[in-house]
Amino acid sequence: YSKVELILIARYYGIQIKRLSKAGLARLIVEFEINTQNGARVASRFAAWEALEVLRADPFMASNVLL
Repeated sequence: YSKVELILIARYYGIQIKRLSKAGLARLIVEFEINTQNGARVASRFAAWEALEVLRADPFMASNVLL
Protein backbone atom coordinates (compact mmCIF):
# COMPACT_ATOMS: atom_id res chain seq x y z
CA TYR A 1 0.00 0.00 0.00
CA SER A 2 1.06 3.60 -0.53
CA LYS A 3 1.30 5.96 2.44
CA VAL A 4 -1.84 7.75 1.23
CA GLU A 5 -3.76 4.46 1.24
CA LEU A 6 -2.42 3.61 4.70
CA ILE A 7 -3.60 7.01 5.96
CA LEU A 8 -7.08 6.33 4.58
CA ILE A 9 -7.18 2.93 6.27
CA ALA A 10 -5.99 4.43 9.56
CA ARG A 11 -8.64 7.15 9.36
CA TYR A 12 -11.29 4.49 8.67
CA TYR A 13 -10.25 2.66 11.83
CA GLY A 14 -9.96 5.87 13.85
CA ILE A 15 -6.23 5.41 14.42
CA GLN A 16 -4.31 8.56 15.37
CA ILE A 17 -2.04 9.33 12.44
CA LYS A 18 0.30 11.94 13.98
CA ARG A 19 3.68 12.11 12.24
CA LEU A 20 4.32 8.46 11.57
CA SER A 21 6.52 6.93 8.95
CA LYS A 22 4.95 4.58 6.42
CA ALA A 23 6.37 1.61 8.35
CA GLY A 24 5.03 2.93 11.66
CA LEU A 25 1.61 3.52 10.19
CA ALA A 26 1.56 0.03 8.66
CA ARG A 27 2.55 -1.45 12.05
CA LEU A 28 -0.34 0.30 13.83
CA ILE A 29 -2.80 -0.90 11.20
CA VAL A 30 -1.55 -4.48 11.48
CA GLU A 31 -1.80 -4.34 15.27
CA PHE A 32 -5.37 -3.06 14.95
CA GLU A 33 -6.32 -5.73 12.41
CA ILE A 34 -4.90 -8.69 14.35
CA ASN A 35 -6.78 -7.70 17.51
CA THR A 36 -9.78 -10.05 17.59
CA GLN A 37 -11.93 -7.35 19.20
CA ASN A 38 -11.69 -5.36 15.96
CA GLY A 39 -12.77 -8.26 13.73
CA ALA A 40 -16.11 -6.79 12.67
CA ARG A 41 -14.59 -3.41 11.81
CA VAL A 42 -11.78 -5.05 9.83
CA ALA A 43 -14.24 -7.25 7.91
CA SER A 44 -16.34 -4.19 7.16
CA ARG A 45 -13.33 -2.34 5.75
CA PHE A 46 -12.28 -5.26 3.57
CA ALA A 47 -15.83 -5.57 2.19
CA ALA A 48 -16.07 -1.83 1.52
CA TRP A 49 -12.64 -1.70 -0.15
CA GLU A 50 -13.53 -4.71 -2.32
CA ALA A 51 -16.80 -3.08 -3.38
CA LEU A 52 -14.92 0.11 -4.20
CA GLU A 53 -12.48 -1.82 -6.42
CA VAL A 54 -15.41 -3.41 -8.29
CA LEU A 55 -16.91 0.04 -8.88
CA ARG A 56 -13.57 1.44 -10.05
CA ALA A 57 -13.18 -1.43 -12.52
CA ASP A 58 -16.51 -0.66 -14.20
CA PRO A 59 -16.12 2.22 -16.69
CA PHE A 60 -19.66 3.55 -16.18
CA MET A 61 -19.48 3.45 -12.40
CA ALA A 62 -16.00 4.91 -12.36
CA SER A 63 -17.02 7.92 -14.41
CA ASN A 64 -20.56 8.50 -13.11
CA VAL A 65 -20.72 7.24 -9.53
CA LEU A 66 -17.19 7.72 -8.26
CA LEU A 67 -16.73 11.37 -8.93
